[in-house]
Amino acid sequence: MYDDYINTPRAVLRDLFEFLGVDPSYPIDVTRRHNVTMRRRWPALHRLLRPLRHVIPSGMANVARGWLLTPRLATPNAEDRSHALDVYRHDIRTLETLLDRDLSAWLITS
Repeated sequence: MYDDYINTPRAVLRDLFEFLGVDPSYPIDVTRRHNVTMRRRWPALHRLLRPLRHVIPSGMANVARGWLLTPRLATPNAEDRSHALDVYRHDIRTLETLLDRDLSAWLITS
């Protein structure tokens, strides 16, 4: 589960590798994040530089992208979280039964 992955990513990936028939001793780099949602650090500067994106060499563009963008954490507001819990509460309780695992932490509203 995702909670396990957050707490012990190597162990979860090794179990997954073993399940898939991949050598579980294969080295795993869990320090690099993939598919991170990014946001513009300086939107006005981004708009000014946008027309140049086709003339800047790709290596330089990658460096600039790292400088101009910053990770965006998805944090729902209290109302959205409460609504999602109302919608998924029954499913979470059903999943608890299927997994024989306590998921009450998922139901905390704050």
